[in-house]
Amino acid sequence: MDKFLQTQIKKMETEIFPLDRILPLGTVFKIFKDEYEKSDNKKLFFSDRKYQRLREGYFALFVAAALNYWEKKDHFLHFPKNSQNDVNILSVKEINDKKSEMWCLPCDIKEYTEYSDSFEDFIAGKVIPKINIYNIIIGTYLTIRDIRPAIESIKNQGKRLTIWIVSGKDPVGIDFTTGIVTMIHPSNNILQKEIDLNNDIERIDDGKPVLIFHNLLRPKLV
Repeated sequence: MDKFLQTQIKKMETEIFPLDRILPLGTVFKIFKDEYEKSDNKKLFFSDRKYQRLREGYFALFVAAALNYWEKKDHFLHFPKNSQNDVNILSVKEINDKKSEMWCLPCDIKEYTEYSDSFEDFIAGKVIPKINIYNIIIGTYLTIRDIRPAIESIKNQGKRLTIWIVSGKDPVGIDFTTGIVTMIHPSNNILQKEIDLNNDIERIDDGKPVLIFHNLLRPKLV
């Protein structure tokens, strides 16, 4: 094995997910799924603070899977060691005669739970103050009956970055593999896509090792 890669593997740090490594969506999903299936109280899994990093990866998975569909190319997740933002969504640039570079969408993740205020108040208090600092993923396992008022309040902010809302699809129980992604683009175009993680990402079979890219790829922020 290349000495550089050996060094990178030895230096790798983890916080549930490997930090500062480019991860295929299947890797992130398998890490999440393995932990989820160990949990006896599934509801607690979606509210306990000790699972926060897992949930950040989980909600980012839905957005990356939706971007795979909308942009017709693969996306990856990257969990930075620093605390500037929660997750980066990466994709390869199309550049001829040059080394590959990565598009990078730095994202902050805000969780909406049953203990939060109304969805509109949550948007006003937790999302709008940071609306032009990061792309924002609003994640919830709950079903939002009507997100139109929240969308309108976001559209009226003159934002420069993208906001995604990842919400539950099943109003009866927690089906952790399905969700609805609503994208509010800076142009105020609205796109919506139902995602099933069983079908919409390339999964890693049980018993198979996860794939981690250890090469130092330096995403260029755009």
